[in-house]
Amino acid sequence: MHRSKRKRNIIIFSLVGVLLCMVVGYAAFQTRLEIKGTSKVTSNWDIRITNVTDGTSTGQAENAIKPSYTALTGNYGGKSL
Repeated sequence: MHRSKRKRNIIIFSLVGVLLCMVVGYAAFQTRLEIKGTSKVTSNWDIRITNVTDGTSTGQAENAIKPSYTALTGNYGGKSL
């Protein structure tokens, strides 16, 4: 009998503890979060095409146009990159 009452008390206090954690968590997520500030991002992009190569052909496939490129443009199979 004593052991059963002890288990019941442990379960009740555990459930009350979980309930309190849920209340605190709910209150924390219900508060309004305001983040104020400014930022400035400056950048200098220098993107260049450095290498265009033929793929590996299988079967009777062949490249109709040889790929070519410069630092800012590329051409592969008649398509501009």
